Amino acid sequence: MRFICIDDHVPETTIRLLRMATERRGVFFDHVHAANFVFDPARRAQPGDLIYRPAVSAAAQRVEQFVAHPQAASFHAEPDGVHFIPVNAPLIHARSGLPVPRYFYCTSAERAHLLEQVEQLGGFPVVLKVPGGSRGIGVMRADSAPALLSLVDYALSINQTPMLMPYIDDAVHWRVVVVGNRAVAAYRNPLDVDDFRSYGSRDLNDFTSTPDPDIAEVAVRAVRALRLELGGVDVLEHASGRLYLLESNFPLYHAHAEEVAGIGVSGAMLDHLIEKACRLACVSAPIPPSIRTTRLHVRDGFLDAMQAEALRDWVSPSAVAARGVALRVDHTGTSCELPVEGDPMLEPLLHRISALVGLKVTTGMTMRLRRYVEGEGHPIHGDQYEIDGAKLLATALLCVEAPSSGGETVFPDALPAPVAVIPQISRLAWWFNYLDDGQTDSSANHFARPVVAGVKTVLAIFFYVRPESPAMGVQPQGS
Repeated sequence: MRFICIDDHVPETTIRLLRMATERRGVFFDHVHAANFVFDPARRAQPGDLIYRPAVSAAAQRVEQFVAHPQAASFHAEPDGVHFIPVNAPLIHARSGLPVPRYFYCTSAERAHLLEQVEQLGGFPVVLKVPGGSRGIGVMRADSAPALLSLVDYALSINQTPMLMPYIDDAVHWRVVVVGNRAVAAYRNPLDVDDFRSYGSRDLNDFTSTPDPDIAEVAVRAVRALRLELGGVDVLEHASGRLYLLESNFPLYHAHAEEVAGIGVSGAMLDHLIEKACRLACVSAPIPPSIRTTRLHVRDGFLDAMQAEALRDWVSPSAVAARGVALRVDHTGTSCELPVEGDPMLEPLLHRISALVGLKVTTGMTMRLRRYVEGEGHPIHGDQYEIDGAKLLATALLCVEAPSSGGETVFPDALPAPVAVIPQISRLAWWFNYLDDGQTDSSANHFARPVVAGVKTVLAIFFYVRPESPAMGVQPQGS
């Protein structure tokens, strides 16, 4: 799996944060420069790849369109959406029922016509906006007819068609970052000194990752209306409580909330693309009772309802602590090693799993309990470990408690395509970490996506085998 990042004079911070997010997830960062890109078909994306164009130039757009693949994940909601870039977003937003301020495009500097439009907007002051600018450049305020006429004259002389909008006073300017169907960050942009335009705040009090539901809803709908899954949305919140949608930007400068407030926007972007890539290019929910991809197997309904409920209670944090087992908490959730030998619940369970996998646990008679709450996951890794010369040949993972959203175990390099195993109570997955010749199998590398809602609890069983054992050449058992 690779992340194709299409650059064309993008801020260094943007590239650095995206690269760090890919490295944390074990995804290859393919840094593409639009200015010297060679349009070779071999450079096109493959199924399971991730694509993002943080650059705004026409050259970068051409590269994005060239490398696009229907089974590669981008922030375009439709497979061919990369080829259809809207040129009148305010009209799309207005026709989608979003609260867009009234506006006119100034195609003429004819005095009577302009003043009539100003009257319809509620009178002076008004705002002129020339498209294509950023950080407030191109947004101008006109307090009188002479100021408006001179500004429109100049804009038309440089082949720009400015948008005429009302000036909304006594309002808070919100920037909301939308990823997928979720507002992952929001922050207030205060007014600059002696300026009507706002600027990116560096005051932590202005930041929140849980914006007001009404503001978040407007922002998510604005991005969705443009057939996108990522956007930086500007919303004005008037003192009366009324909301005004100003614009939805794609691409966007997403680094501000991350650098100032530590909100993991880059990670949210990567996680969204990874989940989408698995959905487009691999097996996804609902997973059949048995699948085989390379050396991965899944069995649903491994426990009946009563067994599953009893096991969940037996491995709950309170029950585990009562048995004197120490729980460990870190960035990957809560975990512990549960002794199996003599345990009335776990020992019979281990024997059943061993019989299905076709291997015996010979090193460390324990099961590893892992419990993830919202926001917790596990970074990409491979289970290629050794203990006293014995290799971790196979891993089994039994889902004891399933979240309502998120928490998938993703194998990004599985063959013939990436796989996402969705957590479901009593779903047992097992895979082999080494090839028949004893070499490590990189397609077994995996990670756990963060839980979005609910709790995920799993039991991991590790099967260690010595190299001289016949089991090192074992073929996966049918399920």
